[in-house]
Amino acid sequence: MKNKHKVDILVMTTSFMLDHSRSIDELEAHIDDVTDALMEHSSSESRLIDPDVIATLATGQVEITIRAVIVNGDIDEAVAFADAAMRSAIHAAEGNTSEWSPANWKPVEPSQKQLAHA
Repeated sequence: MKNKHKVDILVMTTSFMLDHSRSIDELEAHIDDVTDALMEHSSSESRLIDPDVIATLATGQVEITIRAVIVNGDIDEAVAFADAAMRSAIHAAEGNTSEWSPANWKPVEPSQKQLAHA
């Protein structure tokens, strides 16, 4: 019989608008850079699982979803970890998070440990 372990996963999603003064090609390159940074981070950090970036280039709308393993039931630490991973990826792509606030995350379904941007 295989030994099964329950692993709690935090899912965080945020959406934001990119600067409209950039061309579609520049926006696409920026989103590719953010995605690459998230994928690189997830390959070196086993707690970060399957990051996802969705963008509508015509409008500049971006949505980032991160799944992070919750260690010892500490949801606050997992939120801080996932938030830092998102911000790091944006910074690696030369993006700005000066107006970013982790306080904007709120529970959507606490039983599933999912958070969504307020």
